[in-house]
Amino acid sequence: MPAPVDSMEGVWTEAEEFGVLQMMEYSFIGNATTVSASLQSFLDKTEVDEIMVASHVFGLPAKMRSLELTASLFLTEHKMIADKS
Repeated sequence: MPAPVDSMEGVWTEAEEFGVLQMMEYSFIGNATTVSASLQSFLDKTEVDEIMVASHVFGLPAKMRSLELTASLFLTEHKMIADKS
């Protein structure tokens, strides 16, 4: 993955920008509390039973930490869903 840049202006095409913005419609960004609430809202609204996670984070240690944090939320979210039954 390339290193981050300060701005994508002049780097991406209009089509690439549209694609990224469309994919980010269901992005969960923030601290554990914010992401957990957003994820629960998404689950309540969509009633999906499976979620795929993509983590585009620069640097292996940061990516691993991001996935660890994400995994801990899924364990919590799964328990919350199971508790509703």
